[in-house]
Amino acid sequence: MAIYFISDRIPPKSVVEFQFLGPAQIRVMSPHEQEFHILLEKMKNICDEDEWWLRKRLGGSLDIHDSRGKLSDKQISTYLEVFHSVFDNSWWCSVCRYRKRGLALDPLGFFGVQAPLFRILRLGECIKVLGGLSALPPQLIRRLRNPSQYWQTATELEIACCFKQAGFDVEMYPMITSKSHPDGKITIGEQIIYYEVTEQSWSVLNKEVFKAEGLLIDWVSRKLGVVNGHIRFLLGRDKPLIAAKHAIQIMEEQASKREPSLNIKTDFFEATFGKGQGIGGWLSISGLEPEPSQIVQRWIRRIFDEAKQLPAGEAGVIIGSPLFLWGFQEVNSAHSALVEELKRQPHTRISGVIFTAKHIENSGFIKHVPSIIINLKAKIRCDKVISKMAQALFTYPDWM
Repeated sequence: MAIYFISDRIPPKSVVEFQFLGPAQIRVMSPHEQEFHILLEKMKNICDEDEWWLRKRLGGSLDIHDSRGKLSDKQISTYLEVFHSVFDNSWWCSVCRYRKRGLALDPLGFFGVQAPLFRILRLGECIKVLGGLSALPPQLIRRLRNPSQYWQTATELEIACCFKQAGFDVEMYPMITSKSHPDGKITIGEQIIYYEVTEQSWSVLNKEVFKAEGLLIDWVSRKLGVVNGHIRFLLGRDKPLIAAKHAIQIMEEQASKREPSLNIKTDFFEATFGKGQGIGGWLSISGLEPEPSQIVQRWIRRIFDEAKQLPAGEAGVIIGSPLFLWGFQEVNSAHSALVEELKRQPHTRISGVIFTAKHIENSGFIKHVPSIIINLKAKIRCDKVISKMAQALFTYPDWM
């Protein structure tokens, strides 16, 4: 649940968001948190000639022994230097401009929540292993620096690095005769395989939810003015934007008949509003976040949409990296759905699917064991080679 505080002195789109900690509660920051908040605010306006944002964020020190794993000082220095070539101060400034509203974000949070320094060192290693900044496709670097495309691109880079470290010949974004654009091509022995990476992170889902909540906040601010209230969705989590628009349509009809204080309850959603006190009010919104089962369904659909990028007449593999918060039940559900879909439709371009959560491994949280689903109807079968691909994804990085 999220709670939004709305003032009649603030335009509808200028809404301050807080994590919900109880009815109209805002936690006061400790002196240490205030100091850190001031640091992040200063980092919003960091310049190219200033101290590197990572060094400034860590208090001037890059002594990261807790995140070194088996790496030597020389390796750490090298990987950080390579990382800096992509994620310099100009990059951080662009992220601050991208995130226009709200408090300054912690730049380390961009690279994972469990152990972001693991992620940073691994990114530097991946870029180094694949030949450095100049050897990578320019569009990959652009996507890596783009906040909205970072997670997918970083996973593509991680997977290509695993294959390179395993001794396979690797080409990212290969040129092919059709208009499709597979993420990579590898050669193992005499077998050529094109692969497509399907990564799913919270960022895409959250973006949909935030946009839906924004529509609701704008409507309440414009139509009802300063009120206190809540909107709770009972259905519609799989399509938050459609759910929000439908709720607005229902509330619009009700508001035209009643006073600003209104109560609505349907099988779809419920909403309660009352007059706000003083110059401001608050609105809590809940129930728009997708259920785990719906996240699985989305991921499965995306798997087979991405398969269209694979060239016809070649061996093709989909590498699926799902949300790391999936539990045992969701994993089994995804496996069953993949197998059922491959039985129902031929999907001849897909030789197999490798199921692995690579971004967990990057954060140092867990070593996910890849699993393989072979397509018995594939035009080209290469089961043993797919097993070698899965083994490479499990083996690297080998220093954590």
